[in-house]
Amino acid sequence: MNEPLLPQLDYKTITKNFLTELQRASLGKPSSISYLRNQLFQRSILKPHEKQIIQAIVIGGTNYITATQELFSDGTTRFISHKTGELPLIADETILKAFFRKHYDQQAVALGINFGFPMLPTIGPNGELDGKMLGGTKEHLFTGLVGKNLGDFIRETIKKNIPVAVA
Repeated sequence: MNEPLLPQLDYKTITKNFLTELQRASLGKPSSISYLRNQLFQRSILKPHEKQIIQAIVIGGTNYITATQELFSDGTTRFISHKTGELPLIADETILKAFFRKHYDQQAVALGINFGFPMLPTIGPNGELDGKMLGGTKEHLFTGLVGKNLGDFIRETIKKNIPVAVA
């Protein structure tokens, strides 16, 4: 099985570019960052272990991506799985529950969710970023989810009290 390779990241360049974008945005100049509404914590929300499994899920208007990785205490990682597919129309909370029940990896001790729908930023119980659903877009109505924190909804759905970071 061919596992996707992680590119070697140049963190100094990434940091420099991000700071430049923040400075441009703060001066009202064109930027890819219009504003930041959450402050990131300086500590990890994961408890230190020799190894742990985390999962990322990207949910957009048409497609989804899931990726599960094993993180080791020395900073190295190993891909376990990577899947893409077409997102079902999320008319109501039962459809989103079914999606998470189907795609959540039971081994994961933390979830990172990139959620491409309107949310009001909040903080979850473990200090992680979360978001309160503001409403749907186009065919995705999210009936029954408006006003709920997505991280709380996911923890209830998968029946596990784990960190769920939502952006």
